[in-house]
Amino acid sequence: MPAHGGPPVVVAEALGKRLGASWPARRRAPAFELRDVSFAVWPGESVALLGHNGAGKTTLLRLLAGIYRPSRGRVAIRGVCSPIIGFTSPFSAALTPREHLRGASVLAGHALDVEEAIRIAGLAERADLPVRHLSTGQRTRLGLVAGLLTPAELYLVDEGLAVCDAPFRTWAAGELRRRCAAGSAVLIAGQDLLSARSLCERGLVMQGGSLQLDADIDSAIQAVGEGTPAVTGDAAAVEVAGTTVDADARLVHVRCRVRGAPDAYQLTLAVRDPSGTAVYASRTRISAPADPVLLIPTSYLPSGTYSLLITLADAAGVPLATRTSAALIDL
Repeated sequence: MPAHGGPPVVVAEALGKRLGASWPARRRAPAFELRDVSFAVWPGESVALLGHNGAGKTTLLRLLAGIYRPSRGRVAIRGVCSPIIGFTSPFSAALTPREHLRGASVLAGHALDVEEAIRIAGLAERADLPVRHLSTGQRTRLGLVAGLLTPAELYLVDEGLAVCDAPFRTWAAGELRRRCAAGSAVLIAGQDLLSARSLCERGLVMQGGSLQLDADIDSAIQAVGEGTPAVTGDAAAVEVAGTTVDADARLVHVRCRVRGAPDAYQLTLAVRDPSGTAVYASRTRISAPADPVLLIPTSYLPSGTYSLLITLADAAGVPLATRTSAALIDL
């Protein structure tokens, strides 16, 4: 159902793309074909594009962004599209982040606040170094901040949030929600099922180059998780055994008790202020049998009472259990 009135922002009809067959022999990889993909996205919708590696998610985003031309079918985009597909800047890696942002501002036709973008991306100390000296996470933040601060009717995001640190992910998620509330459409591709559930209400599941399912996000996540090892024993659960505030180290230690989890699993911890706004989030991958301890830095949190939300997921990111109000901490 469209979240806002008006015609769809994206319409794909029997979209197809064949890759690899015409490449030179020395570069040739097994041919891949995207086949008969049809869907629409309306203003105000945030849609997760899900599927395992090689399913066709990035190929589809590149078709929507105009990077690829379709071999068959058609795609129509209404309005401005802001593609954030990896770090795909058209500029030389010898340029600095500040110069990249200025160039992105010119290309977008929008007066981007370059210094504010640098601050949000956490690149103040590297703003005048060549981009080739940045880490993968720093490059990703640079691409994301430029794309998300550009006004558009459609935002295409591919994988990037997964490699960013928690404070930036929190900012980016808030910005995506704000854009949707204002009527923009968002399409997020990746395998981060926890973020997909948090940000999206609808999921498109890709498999082998075809669109297998267009459904609500819970059904889409369940479809992606089919075939993953089942949890044995009692139903999965997670709870907080205790919290300790270490004022000297400016950390909160959160001791968890987990049962019914696979040998390898993930815990996502979200800290919410009294209004319910997430002010911190972190994800930890765990393979040891002992009950884990999660850490929350508090140096940037003002005094007050915060609630904790903890989600237990399997190694593939499929949620198994959630504690909405796991504990309260006073700072």
